Amino acid sequence: MTLLNKSIGKAFEVIESFEKAGKQKLSVSEISEITNISVSTAYRMATSLVSLGYLNKNTPDKTYSLGWKLIRLFSAMNTFTENELITTGSPYVFELSEKFNENASIYVMMQRSRVCLYRVEGTQEVRNIVKPGDATNITLGSPGKVLLAFSPEETWEIFAPASDASYIDKLRTIREQGYAVTDSEHTPGASSISAPIFGHNDKIIAALTLSGPSFRFKEGNFEEKIAAVVHYSKQISRAFTARN
Repeated sequence: MTLLNKSIGKAFEVIESFEKAGKQKLSVSEISEITNISVSTAYRMATSLVSLGYLNKNTPDKTYSLGWKLIRLFSAMNTFTENELITTGSPYVFELSEKFNENASIYVMMQRSRVCLYRVEGTQEVRNIVKPGDATNITLGSPGKVLLAFSPEETWEIFAPASDASYIDKLRTIREQGYAVTDSEHTPGASSISAPIFGHNDKIIAALTLSGPSFRFKEGNFEEKIAAVVHYSKQISRAFTARN
């Protein structure tokens, strides 16, 4: 007979409550309601998980979200694909970053988030800082929109209600034109361009992104930046499928 440590069991219940709720952020009372654990116990468990890196505490609204350690553990489930993406894509990401001296990144979809898998920073003094492993709401920013736009349409309603016709239309437009552009959508004053990276059977596996401060990023060579992101995303797609 297998004996389950009650504290460990409750800790996993707290972690799993985010999936059950289908939300990125939960309050202690919401965790308590979902898990049938008392509020005091839910608070104690959440506090412990924050100290271990498995949850984040969001100070402004006193909610909790999944932490960086879980992001890394989830990433391990797709280690092979992701390692191959980094191995195959890193030279192209470096070239793209060097070409415009801006930040270039590869993002992947993980549950309801887009996660930075690999990144090359530009050397200019003003730039937006993102680290590999950082996770963001997938509906915000060009990489998330590309990851959604090239996913099966039946999955779109998970992230955007069918009643939100404008958002669905944006995804269709992105799919038709082959790239996404956003400005100050996730980070105020930051712009980005993203294009899809495909694996076998034309299945989207990642998004290639070029980003930087809006005041500099959208200068006269903006169309050249779009063309470069699309070009390098196709190069990575070809190289990835050839290796695997």
